[in-house]
Amino acid sequence: MALRKVVGISDVRLHVARNLADYEVPKGPGEIGTLSIGLERNITRTFKAHWTGFKLLFPNPTILLSATLLNGQFWSEGYISLQPPSWVLAFRRDPPKARGSGGPRPDDKLGLEASIETSLAQRHKLIDSGQIPHEELIRMEDFDDPLEAVDEFFNYTAWYVLRAVEAEWDQLGYLPEPTIGWGADEDHVAELETRAAAAEEKRLITTRDFVDIPPVVLKSRAERTVPQPKADAPNEVLSRIARRLSDYEVPKGAGELGTLSIAQERNLTRTFKAHWTGFKLLFPKPTILLSAILSDGTFWSEGYISPQPPSWVLAFRRDPHKDRGSGGPRPDDKLGLEASIEISLAQRHKLIDSGQIPHEELIRMEDFDDPLEAVDEFFNYTAWYVLRAVDAEWDQLGYVPERSAGWGADEDRLATLPIGPAIEEGLKKSDIIWVTPDTSNLSLPCWFVYRNGKIFVLSAEPQQIVPDARNVREAKVSLRWKGRDARLVDFDASVRVIGPENQAEFHEIGALLVAKRQSVSGTVEDIIARWMSAGVILELTPRL
Repeated sequence: MALRKVVGISDVRLHVARNLADYEVPKGPGEIGTLSIGLERNITRTFKAHWTGFKLLFPNPTILLSATLLNGQFWSEGYISLQPPSWVLAFRRDPPKARGSGGPRPDDKLGLEASIETSLAQRHKLIDSGQIPHEELIRMEDFDDPLEAVDEFFNYTAWYVLRAVEAEWDQLGYLPEPTIGWGADEDHVAELETRAAAAEEKRLITTRDFVDIPPVVLKSRAERTVPQPKADAPNEVLSRIARRLSDYEVPKGAGELGTLSIAQERNLTRTFKAHWTGFKLLFPKPTILLSAILSDGTFWSEGYISPQPPSWVLAFRRDPHKDRGSGGPRPDDKLGLEASIEISLAQRHKLIDSGQIPHEELIRMEDFDDPLEAVDEFFNYTAWYVLRAVDAEWDQLGYVPERSAGWGADEDRLATLPIGPAIEEGLKKSDIIWVTPDTSNLSLPCWFVYRNGKIFVLSAEPQQIVPDARNVREAKVSLRWKGRDARLVDFDASVRVIGPENQAEFHEIGALLVAKRQSVSGTVEDIIARWMSAGVILELTPRL
């Protein structure tokens, strides 16, 4: 069965591309400014027009268009929503205080720190650098048709932004954000001349105009209620946490100076303030919570390790001084923890309930796309911003896993193993290792032989060729649990090449490799001779 589509995100993207072609806008940063194209949901945009405040809400996925001059003097914004209305707005920075009346005008502008909650990178750069401290609305308009809103965004930008500085659209450039799903079709349309772009837009929309809906296959209740097998693979994030506990020699249980709590929860909200700006972090999916807190509650760190990026790491301190470098009292920019923390870490709640942490100040925060990198940085943040503040070390804390974390005997064993025994353990549990040589960015699965602290990897069979193997000198190695797709331990290794010129050593190691690779056909001598003519053996020495 086929149904005709209503206007979708892909149609809007193509229409944006067609307008880029009409105005001959090049891709990349422009001469005088940039058009950013992104896609987000749950957007709130607040601003004032004269003395009236406005708040625009876009709960559904919305295409964001923002054309901003490099000096931040003028800019336009388009909120293109598939569910009407869409909005187009034009602004300017720092309007004159004195108007035609001859008298001063009431301050009707909101600072961008409070009024903008969109995620356009270009706008945030200007906000963070202080280039756009104030804004005044020039004009705004709403549209029921998202494609008409796109056309009017380009008209608004030409009339209210570019005309103000006697510029043209081709002096801007366009940059699609990763969220928008911009692809080769859109780039192709944007590069065409006007008529060809219109024809290509129509062709692509027609091609995509019908969608096939597969027939619904109904299953019986018995089929739908068959219990699913439980995954027995260890959690990769927990394994990384355990390895870091081992690296820093953190004991299990309550520590001398404080405790690291490890838990897992879903639907988390964390609100806090940085200077005078409020932040709210939302984690709807199951998230690993790390919280390292000194016993007196003066310093602590928090890690929100999410399976879907971003993950966040934060460091706080309690009761900062009211007087700052200015010499005067600072406005109260801290939220009481009772109002600002909605996480469920038991240790945090104990401190809150006992009144030990009445206030907090953010020291630093950072987001990460890779959850494993976030784990590493949590340990770095804690060492630098929490423990260093009291001249302490990680081994003066202890770790306490909550039941919700799913922490088990495997993680406890990893947390107590030094790196050397951990590698030994991993090599026993693995049939293959993952090698990233310094001659390539690829991580390659390789079968191997382990002997006397050395790992031997063959690069001579079609199924196992290491790029430019003769010139490999360093490698990164990952060990995974046998039969499971989860990391056990990572380490760096120095590499020595064993080639045909080392005939005796090649024969000795080659015989071990043949014994490991029993599926290879031929006699031991024939196999080693074939390998010797086809490649080399790499000797990897772990660097501890």
